[in-house]
Amino acid sequence: MARNARKKQKKSKKENRKSIARKRFLIILLILAGIVLACGAISYFSWKSRATRNAMESAYIIETSAGKVQYASMGKGPVILISHGAGFGWDAIRLYEDLAREGYRLICPSRPGYLSTPLSSGKTINAQASMMAALLDALEIHQPVFVLATSLGGPAGIAFCLDHPGRCRGLILMDAITQPYNPEPSEKHGALPGVYDQKGGSDFTNWIMHLASRYKPKNLLTRLLKAHTLYNRDQCSEMRRSVLQNPSGAKKLRTMVDIVSPMSLRKKGLENDRAQVHDLRLSIENLNIPILLCHSRQDRQVPYEHAEHVMQKVPEAELYAFNGCGHLFWIGKEWDGISDRTLQFLTLHTHHKQTKSHRLEGTWVSETDGAMLSVSAAGNFTIDLPSVEETLMWHGSLKIDGQTVTIHLDGEKDSLCKNRAGKYAFRLQNDILQFNVHSDPCKIRRKRFRQLWRRL
Repeated sequence: MARNARKKQKKSKKENRKSIARKRFLIILLILAGIVLACGAISYFSWKSRATRNAMESAYIIETSAGKVQYASMGKGPVILISHGAGFGWDAIRLYEDLAREGYRLICPSRPGYLSTPLSSGKTINAQASMMAALLDALEIHQPVFVLATSLGGPAGIAFCLDHPGRCRGLILMDAITQPYNPEPSEKHGALPGVYDQKGGSDFTNWIMHLASRYKPKNLLTRLLKAHTLYNRDQCSEMRRSVLQNPSGAKKLRTMVDIVSPMSLRKKGLENDRAQVHDLRLSIENLNIPILLCHSRQDRQVPYEHAEHVMQKVPEAELYAFNGCGHLFWIGKEWDGISDRTLQFLTLHTHHKQTKSHRLEGTWVSETDGAMLSVSAAGNFTIDLPSVEETLMWHGSLKIDGQTVTIHLDGEKDSLCKNRAGKYAFRLQNDILQFNVHSDPCKIRRKRFRQLWRRL
């Protein structure tokens, strides 16, 4: 019996030692877990502090007639006013640095609700356009500017050009929203929460993306491509390799992730944007300035139909279509082509003297009797009237103000036609020009211009 007691005692001691070892191991695991969590928390809050400081303190703040506006400025030369997309702010200016290097001045305000620009500075699309005009006034910029509008910034950029046509030299739309819009959640495609879905992302998600862009860029980019393009898995992998094999691609990915952080400072603007575009109504056909559309056929977030919508409304707009990285077009090789095409557009319309009649420049034929209307770049016109016995011709000038045209005739015997101008509203759609009389005392001029004209 003594022998059995010793065995039991020995077994009990062994089990006690194992129990103590397990407890020690668990304590060590808990300590290590605590250290990891503490390091993670320190890393997260340190990152958030830096991101917040950069977003809030690295730009200018100015008081305007619309309220306080935060903005960034870069470069010297003709002004490009940037209407940034979802989740960005003034820091979106970093995506277009190459345009500043080519001799242009970039001005990018944080739209209302983003970063330090309060929502009260302009909640509606048209109020945002007014805020942009107020910013230009406060900066004493009185010359016409180019407008570059991207993604969810498209409506505000378009509204600025419609509401302030005299201040716009040209409009550049990059994968921009141009019609009613209700995006699908990006989680459906297996990506990290994106700025377009209902959650809008979070600061913690931003931090994870920040780390992934540095240490796991392949995984991050694959998931982002699934959410922002129409490609299948193999095509996403191929596109990922194309981007990351170029050092500038990886750098642009990091930049793009950084300038949507922290999301908590941008959510008010993002939520307001989403509310504004559900029932978006823009009179795009009334745009009377040069337009360049750059849009990816593979964009899942803002489908290609948004560019086609503009082309239907303004057929003379220029379209640069591409595939590339879809809505992430900044980071792919396609950006070189987009940038080159944009610079061509800017150069042409910087050095080409614009006239208010440029949209009507060309030759038009009457669908009623075949008369030929020829309009010069300066707004002078001639009309060749159909006649069997002789050539009859009218001479005059057109002066456009918005969607109203003032028509003068030269050399008419009728004093009502020669000395008094006629005012007409005009509509140009799908190469069909239609005039509607506002006021015109000249009967023969009313009869002539109320016809439909087709561009040759």
